[in-house]
Amino acid sequence: MAIYSIADMSTAMPSTIYRKMVGQVQRKAVTLRVLSQAGALRRSNTGQFITWDVKFTGQDAGAVNMDGGSLRTAASDVPVPTQLGFGSYAAPVKVTDDLLWRGGASAGLGSDINPLTDAVAMNIRDGVEKWVKVVNVDLYAATGSANTLTGFSSAVAPSGIYANINQSTQSGWASTVQGNSGSLRSLTLALMKTHRRTIAVASRMGGPDMCFSNGALMDAIETLFESYTRINYQPSAAPGIPAEKVTMNPSAITTAGGKINRDGFRAFYWENQGMWFIEDPDQTGQGFTNAANALLFLNSADVELQYLPPPGANAYLQDRQVLEAAEQDMGPLAGMQLELIKRGRTQYAHEFDMTGKIQLVVNSRNAHGWLQDVQ
Repeated sequence: MAIYSIADMSTAMPSTIYRKMVGQVQRKAVTLRVLSQAGALRRSNTGQFITWDVKFTGQDAGAVNMDGGSLRTAASDVPVPTQLGFGSYAAPVKVTDDLLWRGGASAGLGSDINPLTDAVAMNIRDGVEKWVKVVNVDLYAATGSANTLTGFSSAVAPSGIYANINQSTQSGWASTVQGNSGSLRSLTLALMKTHRRTIAVASRMGGPDMCFSNGALMDAIETLFESYTRINYQPSAAPGIPAEKVTMNPSAITTAGGKINRDGFRAFYWENQGMWFIEDPDQTGQGFTNAANALLFLNSADVELQYLPPPGANAYLQDRQVLEAAEQDMGPLAGMQLELIKRGRTQYAHEFDMTGKIQLVVNSRNAHGWLQDVQ
């Protein structure tokens, strides 16, 4: 068994193969990488399950008569415990003897095979790309069944059970999901403003700061802002009324967790609303009437991506300089640990499993929402 992170592979793999892997992860796993950079990725320390406490009502406050008046009744809001399991994901890697012979030998993990020889590194790279891609897809589509994580389509919902809390019992925790009864309607700035404001009223965290869109809806959103991004020689708004301000496709996205290089996807910042729009081709409202016609609004500070470290990871120390260098390309995702273990020899080939456990956590369900049935 060996424990690897993407950062470790930066030194074990040939630089050309590593750079290609970084580029593919940046392009294929947009939401996973953006949320990681925004501070969501963290190592779990709760063991078998992810747990946290949710409070729904809070304490009481109000005016009082201090001239001998009655005391207000003290409120009690007992925290409600939650529980989520981890999704388990594996990327099998197969390396034939012919590839090993042609790849040459180098010092490594075992006398019979070194899984990071130059030739085999390409297969490992493909495995990492597949692993992060499947996780990125499931961040939207997975329901928590069949060993998957619980994606946004299930976590950000107005009803149902999430993390063992029944929405019918705690109605104030519901996400803001606004549709049009399955009938498509044109997307407008006013519609997005209203949706964001509604979430801000429902959530203690205020309005969302990120909106994730698929490519087709990103085209529609950009069209709404085209008049504000052209060079205007006349005022674009009436006197005293500020024009919409938007920064289209900057080289980097700035979040509370740091900067994210914008590679392979579109993004722009709506300054008036304090919100980033980010394009991810995997974005979908799984189970919705119009799955491809929904926008996901998130409070990024409320979202977590918790991973469970492999066995033996407690004694595993990463090189700090290597990790910091890799984080310049990948952000915190570079430090997430996977287990690479040899399955065994099958005929003239060696097989490995690259395995990891990860879960999406939405701490406050009402801090997020979906805007459905738009085009």
